[in-house]
Amino acid sequence: MLKYTRGPESCNYVDDDCDGVMDPEGTCTWRWADTVAHAVWYPETENQFAGYSVDAPGDFNLDGAPDLVIGSLIVDSPPYASAWITSGYGFGEQPLSAATTLASFEVSPAKIDLESSLGCDLNDDGLLDVAFGAVQGYVDPTSRHGVVYVVYSPSGSYLLDTDADAILVGQSGTSSGLGYGLDCGDVDLDGQTELIVGAPFAGPGGAVLVVRGGLSGVLEPEEGSWSLLSEHRGADAGADLVVGDLTGDGVLDVAIGADRLSTYYASVGAVYVVEGPIGSDMSLSDADSLLVGPWYSDYAGSDVDVLADQDGDGVSDLVIASYQHPYAYVVNGPAPAGTSQLEDADAVLASDAWINNDQVTGGDFDGDGFTDVVVGYDDFSGEVNDWAGVNVVRGPLAGAVMMASSGEDFRTSTNYALGHSVTTADVDGDGLDDLWAGAVGYSGHGAYTGAGYLFLGSAL
Repeated sequence: MLKYTRGPESCNYVDDDCDGVMDPEGTCTWRWADTVAHAVWYPETENQFAGYSVDAPGDFNLDGAPDLVIGSLIVDSPPYASAWITSGYGFGEQPLSAATTLASFEVSPAKIDLESSLGCDLNDDGLLDVAFGAVQGYVDPTSRHGVVYVVYSPSGSYLLDTDADAILVGQSGTSSGLGYGLDCGDVDLDGQTELIVGAPFAGPGGAVLVVRGGLSGVLEPEEGSWSLLSEHRGADAGADLVVGDLTGDGVLDVAIGADRLSTYYASVGAVYVVEGPIGSDMSLSDADSLLVGPWYSDYAGSDVDVLADQDGDGVSDLVIASYQHPYAYVVNGPAPAGTSQLEDADAVLASDAWINNDQVTGGDFDGDGFTDVVVGYDDFSGEVNDWAGVNVVRGPLAGAVMMASSGEDFRTSTNYALGHSVTTADVDGDGLDDLWAGAVGYSGHGAYTGAGYLFLGSAL
C-alpha cells in the first residue's frame, strides 16, 4: 500500500506540505491570479466563455463609478452569444445575474462571437452607449461579413437582432470581418463622434470604416462612412484599432493593426498610424507611419492600445502585441514617420519563449505619473503553454526588457485562458488605475462559464 509523504513546497499548484496553503508567497516567482484578484465576475450558465472581450469605458448608470462591459463566445447554440454591463467594482465572487447587471445582451445567430465591445457616447447626448462587433459565421469563413450592434443608453435586457438601436451589416457573402476592431472619436473635427470599425477581411488587405454617429436602423457600412483601405494583399488591416492623440496636437489619430502584413517574411504584421483629422477615403499606403514586425509569423498588430504617457514627455504612446511570439513593443509618440521596424521600438518587452503575447493595454497602477504596461498571454487551445496570465511592467520603459525579471506576473492554468482580454480603469476611486482581465475558459462555477478578473492597482 502506497503512503503519501509530505514534501517541501514547490511551485506546482499543489499543497505539497499539506499545511492547507498552496504555493505560499515566496514559492513562485509569480503569483496565482485567484489569490491576488479582488473579485471574479462569471455567468451563471455554462459554456458562455465570458471574458472574450472586456471594456471599462466609464459610468453608464451615473453613479459616479466606472462600469464593466464583458462579452462572450458561444460555440454551440442555444444559448447564444451574450454580453453584460455590470459595476466595475466588487469583492469576491460576483455572478452575472439580473440582480448584479445593469444591462444584458444576446445575439441569436449560431456560432458567432462578440469579438469586440465598446462603450462610448455615439449620439453625443452626454450618456454612454455600447457597441458590439459580432463576427458572423464563426465556422464558415465565406459568411464572415460581420455585424456591429449599437444600443443607446443601455438598461435592461436586449435581444440585439431586434432591440438594437442600430445594426451595421457587412455585405452578405463576402468576408469583410466587420467589427473585429471598434473605437470611437471625432476624427474629422466636425464636432460629432464617429464610430471606427475594423474590417480585416475586406479586400485586398483589410479596411477601417469611419461611420458617422447617431446611427439608426439597419444599414450597410457604406452609408454615411468613408474608408481607410490597405493595399497590402492579405494584411488584415483592421484586426484591431485604437483612437487617440498620438502626436500631442490635440487632434485624434488612428492606429490600425494589420497582423498578417507580409514583407520579406510571411505575416510579420504591422501597425499603420494615420494622423488626424481624417475626413475622407484614403489608402493606408499614405499612412503617416508604418510600424513593421521583425519576425516570420510575428503577427504584430494583433492587438494595439494607447498608453496615456509611459515616458513622461506629455505625448501618448503605443503598445503593440505580437500574437505568435513572446514580444510586445512600445513606440513612444509621435510614431516615427515612414516605415520603421518594431525591433527598433523604444522598448521591446520579452517573455519566456513559450509565451505568445497577444493582448496589451496600460494604466498607472502605482500613481507615479508613468503609464505601466499590461501584457496578456493565453493559450486557450492548451497545446503549448502550462499557464496563462497577465504581466504588469512598470513604466517608464526603454530598450530590451525581460518581463519575468522586471514585472509582476499573475497566472491561472492554461485552460482558464486568463489574459484573453485586458482593460484598465480606476474602479474603486482611489486615484490608481485597476486592471480587468478576461479568462474565457474559467470553470470555477461550472464548465467554461468564463469570467472577468479584477486586480486593484493598490495590490499590484
